[in-house]
Amino acid sequence: MASRRSSAFPWKEFLRNVAVIAIPIALQNLLTTTGSMVDTMMIAPLGELSVGAVGLCAQFSSLMFSGYWGFMGGGMLFFAQYYGAKDDDGVNRAYGMTLLCMMADAVLFAALALFFPEFVMRVYTDKPAIQEIGVQYLRMVGFAYPLQVYAMAMSSLLRTTDRVRIPLYGAIASVATNVVLNWLLIFGRFGLPAMGTGCGAGHGLRRRSERSGHSAAWQSPEAPLSVPRFQALRLAQGLCGGILP
Repeated sequence: MASRRSSAFPWKEFLRNVAVIAIPIALQNLLTTTGSMVDTMMIAPLGELSVGAVGLCAQFSSLMFSGYWGFMGGGMLFFAQYYGAKDDDGVNRAYGMTLLCMMADAVLFAALALFFPEFVMRVYTDKPAIQEIGVQYLRMVGFAYPLQVYAMAMSSLLRTTDRVRIPLYGAIASVATNVVLNWLLIFGRFGLPAMGTGCGAGHGLRRRSERSGHSAAWQSPEAPLSVPRFQALRLAQGLCGGILP
């Protein structure tokens, strides 16, 4: 009986360890997906046309998310594997390749949003009034797409190298920045111009704040892994040596 008790699986310790990892990641994912929802809710007083246009633009952003998520998910498997093996160079090569693929997706969607917003809106709706508002919004948020993807790439690296709380703090700061800037810019508080759906500028600054927070934590001396920013983009080594050992 004593040996059976001693060999029992330590469920309490296991669940505590899972919660320490899973809860910050789940909360960060929740906050990350609320960005477009926050914009839609705060734009609601402008009328149903604005809400409809921003909602359609959110679908376009979700399409970009679907594109880079596969690269990020696959990259995280390699980050964790190489980090567990204490192979910093392997993490570096895997991160460089993952970031390259993710940024290709971001640049494509940013180009569509910035240079061909009319085409994008025609795909989603045939109503000229909604198209006009959506074009204005896309041109404001399009430049933030690469920043968003860069922040997500760093977030995935931090998650897999024992820094799960940093992305959560970044997401909290990002959403708070978005709410404050939307409140200031949508209706023109404190003498600022009332931009209406042009509040997409706040969305871009939100992504900038999130990326800056991740970058500061990533490069801190206390970080368990500090990959030089430009060394991570030595893609020639990644392409020649391959991701797999």
